[in-house]
Amino acid sequence: RAKLLIKQKAADPSMEFDADEQIRVHQFEERARKDKEKRDRTVLLIKQKAADPSMEFDADEQIVVHQYEEQLRKDKERRKRAKLLKERTEEKRLYDSKRSWSELK
Repeated sequence: RAKLLIKQKAADPSMEFDADEQIRVHQFEERARKDKEKRDRTVLLIKQKAADPSMEFDADEQIVVHQYEEQLRKDKERRKRAKLLKERTEEKRLYDSKRSWSELK
């Protein structure tokens, strides 16, 4: 809901938010900012570890880095499945159009 409000506001700068909408948008933006900071810290940790392999993560850092790497893996798998689905859909569409074309002959 907050994302939609932000998009609407971007499309129409004269739009005003009511109190509830302002709270929602603020909370959404705050979460997004915190998520970005966490992601940036995690990426920095990974880069530091790559530069200095002898570096050790503490328990909290290990958890955060593992979660980040797991999310990257899941995103990669999701993109791969989406690509395969798109290809299969396109192949089916081509097959169906060829079949219907040959039926018309």
